[in-house]
Amino acid sequence: MLTPRVNMQRLIALLWSHWLVLAACMVVSAGCAALYALTRTVLYESDAVLAQSRDDSSQLSMSGGLASLGGLVGGLGIGREETSVEESAEVLRSRDFSLRFMREHGVLQFLFPKLWDSAARAWKVNAVPATPSLWSRLAEQLGAQPDYAAVHTHPPGPSSDDAVLAFDRLRVVEIDRRTNFVRLSVRGPTPQLAQAWAAQMIEEVNESLRARALQDSIRGVDVLSKRVETETEQSVRSIATALLEAQLRNEVAAQSRSEFALRVLDPPSLPDQRYYPRRTRMVVIGAGLGLLLGSAGVLALTAWRGRRRGAADGSVP
Repeated sequence: MLTPRVNMQRLIALLWSHWLVLAACMVVSAGCAALYALTRTVLYESDAVLAQSRDDSSQLSMSGGLASLGGLVGGLGIGREETSVEESAEVLRSRDFSLRFMREHGVLQFLFPKLWDSAARAWKVNAVPATPSLWSRLAEQLGAQPDYAAVHTHPPGPSSDDAVLAFDRLRVVEIDRRTNFVRLSVRGPTPQLAQAWAAQMIEEVNESLRARALQDSIRGVDVLSKRVETETEQSVRSIATALLEAQLRNEVAAQSRSEFALRVLDPPSLPDQRYYPRRTRMVVIGAGLGLLLGSAGVLALTAWRGRRRGAADGSVP
């Protein structure tokens, strides 16, 4: 029962006898962590809470005689549910929306500063050699002209894949399954820019979904208007007329609602503290890692010396 305590006391005594080494490791590691933290790009995070925007007055219930035009109604998108929270969140995360937003608001220049020529206000043109394939290498060994000898010039600026991957680290969209609210977090180099990007993103996703709904409504109005003009049966014509009125109400509602798909519950915040880097935390973690590495080095060196001493005495085979 006393052996573990004695071993622990010996371990502490051993480490304490090398406290200068441990202190030096902590200082060096903390200094490296501080240098790393100081060279990181500063980011501020703006948060917003959103909810599904509803307009019950624009909904039309398909009951009774409307079921007779179920195929037409479904094809036109009439009587369907409003834009869901999941659909709005997926649009915010989508590749097309992200690329368009980055191009229009200068996010690409912030994400890839080394590729941007601020003086010329244009992307730098870099010639990148194509990667040789296995077949090309084999052809070269056989004496044929390799396909990769020519230099491949890719379009200036970052690729779409790199841009989307980098943007995913700045924009986070989460859905609270308990409340069905959407939490949007946008990170930027300044508090004002992070807040502006978040507000613009909310506005543009509403505009994008509104434009899509208006296209459906205009197409529905056109089809229903022709159906009303050409239909000879009075009952079907009455139903088509009712559907046309409902579709016109949907179109007016889409044009008049500023928050078409997502309603802002908590507007984008103006952060007063950095989101990244957490410099104090980085320095503390760096010092802790230095202590662990220094302790491991002291223990390894002591064990190695003890083994050599034992081998010299003949006690260790």
